Amino acid sequence: MIQADRDEVVPPAHGRRLFERAAEPRALHVIAGADHRLTDPGHRREALEESRRFLLHHLAPQRTAP
Repeated sequence: MIQADRDEVVPPAHGRRLFERAAEPRALHVIAGADHRLTDPGHRREALEESRRFLLHHLAPQRTAP
């Protein structure tokens, strides 16, 4: 879950509750100073990088030993 700490649409407390109820695998990443729309390009980049990291980690093909 990506949560903006200055989200004016989904309050950070709601995001935390959604995260707590989510099934594994799960992660919560709070972007400091970000609004709901991730208006700042740096915040968008952070959200994309964190999403990519999570997906690569959890969706990468599992390798078996030879």
